Amino acid sequence: MICDDLLFDGMKMMTHSKVKSVTKLKDRDYEVTIETKDGDKKERFETIMVAIGRDANTEGLKVDKVGIKLDARTGKIVGRPKELERSDS
Repeated sequence: MICDDLLFDGMKMMTHSKVKSVTKLKDRDYEVTIETKDGDKKERFETIMVAIGRDANTEGLKVDKVGIKLDARTGKIVGRPKELERSDS
């Protein structure tokens, strides 16, 4: 299962949560404020991947402020093909 592979590779998954804000830090990391059932929490990440069902729900996230580009038609994150590939190395 793909989730098992991602968890094995060290990815942290946060289900049933909502991203409230993303701040680009000077050291190439991102500080993310996340709303969870237990309240808001801040986490620090090198890379952010958001999966939110069939339709992209990126309106209001202001991801353009941290250099993330969205497809104007779909609202989905746009990346170079190499950035979107999974590496097994």
